[in-house]
Amino acid sequence: MIKQPYWLYFLKLVLLVVFQTCDLVLISTSDCKEFVSGDNSESQNRLKKIQLLLCTLQILSQLACFTVIFSLLCDTFPFQIGLIGVLTKRFWRMLSLHGMYFILTIIVSSVRVMNLYDGKTMIDIWMMGSYTFFSFVHKIVAPFYYAENLKAAAELGSSKYYLKNAWGLDDT
Repeated sequence: MIKQPYWLYFLKLVLLVVFQTCDLVLISTSDCKEFVSGDNSESQNRLKKIQLLLCTLQILSQLACFTVIFSLLCDTFPFQIGLIGVLTKRFWRMLSLHGMYFILTIIVSSVRVMNLYDGKTMIDIWMMGSYTFFSFVHKIVAPFYYAENLKAAAELGSSKYYLKNAWGLDDT
């Protein structure tokens, strides 16, 4: 098996960093900003639309991160010969963090948007114990999610994932 071209791996790594940076910016701003001034209905409608857009963008950035990681996994020799269990075992922490972080994002985002559509302000939403708890957990899990993605991507740059003889098979 021939290793993927270096430029392709580098492109995927850059895309991963860009998508993770987008997610970091979105997680940092969506909870903390009102984005509007005033209490009139036009301002509140704008806030609802902005929050819905931010939630959608955050979910899309996480799906894009997963797609890049999956693409890196697909290029490996074990994946191509069906040893998906080997890769799953090796990268279980990263894969489980993807699921956990994605679920937390959906919970936090949907609670925030639903309560905004019910007429509550961001301050009212932050006063809800369940929202505060899930938002806190979401923000604690985020650095681990980012680190595991980068760690997995760096490891998948190793030649051992692309050569037959690294897996005990002849190169003939």
